[in-house]
Amino acid sequence: MTSSHLSFLARRAFLPAALCCAIVASAPTASAQEALDSAAAREHLTQGYKLKQQGNLKDALPHLVESLRLDPKLKTIINLADCEEKLGMLVEAQSHWLMARDTAGRESEPRIKQEAEQRLSSIQQRMPRLNILLPVGFPADARVFRDEVLLGRVSLGTLLPTNPGEHKIVVRAPGREDWKTSVKLSERDNQAVTVRLGAVSKTPPSPAPDAAGEAPAAATTSGPAATPGPSTFDETRSPAVPQEPPRDAAQGSTGTVQRVLGIVTGGLGLASFAVAGLYWKKAANDIKIEPDGRKLAQDDLLVTNVSLVSGSILVTAGIVLIVTAPSSSSRSASLPKLFQPLVSVGKNSAFLGASGAF
Repeated sequence: MTSSHLSFLARRAFLPAALCCAIVASAPTASAQEALDSAAAREHLTQGYKLKQQGNLKDALPHLVESLRLDPKLKTIINLADCEEKLGMLVEAQSHWLMARDTAGRESEPRIKQEAEQRLSSIQQRMPRLNILLPVGFPADARVFRDEVLLGRVSLGTLLPTNPGEHKIVVRAPGREDWKTSVKLSERDNQAVTVRLGAVSKTPPSPAPDAAGEAPAAATTSGPAATPGPSTFDETRSPAVPQEPPRDAAQGSTGTVQRVLGIVTGGLGLASFAVAGLYWKKAANDIKIEPDGRKLAQDDLLVTNVSLVSGSILVTAGIVLIVTAPSSSSRSASLPKLFQPLVSVGKNSAFLGASGAF
């Protein structure tokens, strides 16, 4: 009986775990399948390639980007990189030629890999770089943006690859106006720009409303020139404040509920002990019955053991609830009769319960 129960519990315990593992394992596959759409990717690649052949690179670019997102094929990567390079988007083209080189290596396409390496070498020579420098004593809380991208301190003072064209630099610092400038870069151009702080802001920050800001007004109303009567005195100097319930009363209410729960829990534990005693006695009688006396006694002893364990747990929990209940000086010394245990024992069954009022 014991081994079969353990086997049943093991199955009940491992089945949800196995189900969860199956769901987790299948989630990436399902997500990947939903992200790929080879038919749509092929259509966008066809349209993008046609526009690229016609010289309409700007209109071809979004089709190639969408095709790469739906199904990252090597043919899409090299067309997108070529289109970006011809548009002067050297930073993006460099990234996609790197992707094309690595993909061609994995797919054993030596000709495309060699083409990608040659393009990368050409882009490296054409790439302009911008170095943003900080003056001495530049505050730590000031932030530097290049084209609305926040640059960390490690990026400042470093020649960073940048696309050709005009770039906006903004410095934002607390209590100061934004400082702005723009830099125009050509291919193979290296420039350095030293930023600075903007002018001190003329608009003071609005103070947050607090009790201190309302204090002067209160003092003005209660100056020596005012001679309030009893009712005026009560309204200005002793405003009505909502009264909170006394802490003792709140703690007493919480403590009473917890003590009642402790009494109920402990009572159920004692009742479990009573059930254990009854089934122990029943086992002693059933073992004398032939031929099934031993099997009946084993069933009775199982109920006895379960009742003893549950009774011990319930009694311990009840004691803990009673001992840890918040005390109140105003609570009554005696508690009403809230708990009544109910025990019913049959020949092969038992019922354990409780009734009461809260």
